[in-house]
Amino acid sequence: MNEQFPFPSFNPELQKMIRTAYTRAYFNEGDPVLYSSQIKHTVALIAKGNIKIFREDEEGRDMFLYKINAGQVCVYSLLGDLFPQPCHIKGKAMEDTEVWFIPLNYVKRWMTKSNCWNEFVLNSFQLHMMKINSILDMVLFKKLDERLEYYLKSHAGNENEPCVQASHREIADEMNLSRETVSRVLKKMKLQGKVKLSRNQVAWID
Repeated sequence: MNEQFPFPSFNPELQKMIRTAYTRAYFNEGDPVLYSSQIKHTVALIAKGNIKIFREDEEGRDMFLYKINAGQVCVYSLLGDLFPQPCHIKGKAMEDTEVWFIPLNYVKRWMTKSNCWNEFVLNSFQLHMMKINSILDMVLFKKLDERLEYYLKSHAGNENEPCVQASHREIADEMNLSRETVSRVLKKMKLQGKVKLSRNQVAWID
C-alpha cells in the first residue's frame, strides 16, 4: 500500500476503486501483450515499462503504430467489447513491463461515478487520435527517411543517446517494408550524418 501509485492524475477515491479491481500481470522484454483476446473484456493500464502497438493486416503482417508509456492506458482495450470481430491490434513489451488489467464491468461503473476517470479516458483518446493522425500523415505524405526517423526515436531507450538494438530485418518487419529498402534508407541517413550504424544497432545522431 505504501508503494507509489503509478497514475498520478488519479485522485484518492479513484485509486481506492482501482486497487480493489485490478489484476497485475508482468511481462519480460519482447513478450507479446495486449493481443485481441487479452483486451476483449478488460481495460489495460500500463503501470511500469513501455509497450509498442502493432496493427496486423489480413495476411498476418504487422506494422508498428506507436508506443504506450507507463501511466497510460491502451485505448483499444477501452473499446474492447464494442468490436464484434478482433481489432487486429497487438503489442510487445519494450522492456520489463507491468500491466494492470481491470474488468470492463468495473470501468463502466466508474464512468458514472468518477469525473477523474472520465477526464483520464478523454485525455487518452485525445492522445491516441494525435498519434494516429501523425501516423497517417507519415504514411500519406512523408518520405521513407522521415518514417524511419519516427520509428528510431520511438524505440530509442535513452533520450540522451537514442539507440535501437535491432537488425535491419527486424526494423523492416515492424515497418512492413523490405529489408533492402530499410538498409538503403539507413545508409543514406548515415551519409547525411543522421545515424550511426553498427551490427544490429542504429544510433540516432540529433
